[in-house]
Amino acid sequence: MSIPLPPLSLCNYFFKEISIKPREDYEGNNGDMFDFSGVLVTCNVSGGKNETASGKNAEEHFVILEIEVSDGEERQAPYSITCTAIGIFKPHPDLEKEKVEEVMAIQGATTLYASAREMLMTSTSRMGYGPFILPTMSFHGLKKD
Repeated sequence: MSIPLPPLSLCNYFFKEISIKPREDYEGNNGDMFDFSGVLVTCNVSGGKNETASGKNAEEHFVILEIEVSDGEERQAPYSITCTAIGIFKPHPDLEKEKVEEVMAIQGATTLYASAREMLMTSTSRMGYGPFILPTMSFHGLKKD
């Protein structure tokens, strides 16, 4: 059985910013799994083709995922979080050119979100309110404006 190649390959990623600030006035239970209802988790996705790349890197694209966790109108988050992840991806050679940007946005953001989720959970696991696991997020339907 052969496994088909994915529509894009991750070349590299890094975190440009990670800020986690415990809320001094948080009144939640320590150690319980956090319920995200009423808390704002916002994501901003941007990116494009790496115009400075050449040679074997000529097809590289970058995706920037910005995540912010903040209080809702009636609900506090245990941490105030800002996280920016940047990924470098290459599309599969058989991917239709008109689909590249859409696939980069959807799958690039999904890949980076999973990495950010793990990074934030690991970082907060040693903090006062315990591990903070970002909720599941879907980027399907995301298209470049």
